[in-house]
Amino acid sequence: MANSRIGNLTFVELRALGGPGGGPPQLPQQLTEIEERPGVDGLSVLLIGKKGLPFQMQSGVDVDDRDAAENAIREYHDLVGSLVDVVWNGLNYTAIHNTKYAVLAPLEGVSVHRLTAAVGGVSTSKGFWVSAIWTLVPIDVTPPPE
Repeated sequence: MANSRIGNLTFVELRALGGPGGGPPQLPQQLTEIEERPGVDGLSVLLIGKKGLPFQMQSGVDVDDRDAAENAIREYHDLVGSLVDVVWNGLNYTAIHNTKYAVLAPLEGVSVHRLTAAVGGVSTSKGFWVSAIWTLVPIDVTPPPE
């Protein structure tokens, strides 16, 4: 069953790269800076703001045929520069964490492979598997206090 999305695109597989076994999308986080002065013992930790850092996610989805695979890749490239919702394993990160994601260019590792056998997924004939590596930046969209 496909329960992960980037924007309006649905995926069977969506996982963050870089951690063991992949995982959820990253969230904006409080960034810090260490300040040290010569001749003064100790250090200070400065809060420099809550910001999102770029990270990568890998997606995968089955499609019916080669034309559907090429259409999917075009749709992927159309999202570059957009601010989108991300749903990971059924969890909508905009609704839960007030976070949207900017899709950065370029997409990496886009590949299409013929499937010989598959069960489940989103297509009916399971002809091809399309995968891509996305670079996203989380952006906090919490409304400002009144």
